[in-house]
Amino acid sequence: ATEIFIPFERIDHIEITDNNSAISAELPWVSLHITLNDQTDLEMSVKSDYEVTGKTSYGQFRVRIDHVKTIDF
Repeated sequence: ATEIFIPFERIDHIEITDNNSAISAELPWVSLHITLNDQTDLEMSVKSDYEVTGKTSYGQFRVRIDHVKTIDF
């Protein structure tokens, strides 16, 4: 197992490519397509209950990866 940390300022777009839009034990993993600012594309799978966290001007946030379809930065 490993953890990957990519600073938000390096990310342009994240698409969860096989999200079934439901929280379910039937989907233990989801696939991510990540596009960085330099247009590098990354593909990876993560556990569907993993959380992405961040800090914005209105405060910190945390969301499960299987609760979203795309994230634009």
